[in-house]
Amino acid sequence: MTPHQSESETGSDPHDIAVRYGTRWGVFGLVLMPALAIVGGIGVALASGALALSLVAQSGTLDLATTGLTGQGFGVVVPSVPVGGGAVTPSARIGVGAARINGLCLAQRFDVLGKPFTALITGGDADPSTFEIGVDGLVLDVADVHGVIRAGGELQVNKSGAEVRPAPGIDLAGPGNRFGLQAGTVTLANIQATVRDVVIPNLLSLPNFGIRVLAGTQRCPAPGGANTGSP
Repeated sequence: MTPHQSESETGSDPHDIAVRYGTRWGVFGLVLMPALAIVGGIGVALASGALALSLVAQSGTLDLATTGLTGQGFGVVVPSVPVGGGAVTPSARIGVGAARINGLCLAQRFDVLGKPFTALITGGDADPSTFEIGVDGLVLDVADVHGVIRAGGELQVNKSGAEVRPAPGIDLAGPGNRFGLQAGTVTLANIQATVRDVVIPNLLSLPNFGIRVLAGTQRCPAPGGANTGSP
């Protein structure tokens, strides 16, 4: 290492900034701070000894991708959520009481000195036969979603949104005069979603949890292939 080099360095891909450690920050510090805010400083709450981390899209939305999810206790309501400037818009709020997830990626875009960057937050393994991530109390505010969604068990359609409870202790705060859906089970496959807010309890303890800061506007890799196993 030369006298002018720091221990923060880029990988082989010039667009992939792997911020490690060191004393000379420069642009790396400017890029790292928004990334740390994304994973550590937005809506952190400590309750009953469990760390619940809420990611709120600073630029309006963030991307979410997963190969599969299966869960017990499923609900959907349509509240109005803020979108900036005092405006609100209807959004689908999805809740799952107890979920097993097969790989997870979140992509949050932000600007530093007028330049676009993307923080990619990932967890799980590359084995399509496992649902290695366990999440209780998953809540998403979704702008749009693509993939396969199957609800089963005791299915209640057009239930008052105010009465939807995916599981004990999970209140989706749906309006009473709008659509609501509640089901005993849910299975999702090859999901790509744009979300405004996501609450993932124990996010920092995901298997193989990682965060990478990439130059430019990036997206989560598209989920592909069938889930070959069961939770």
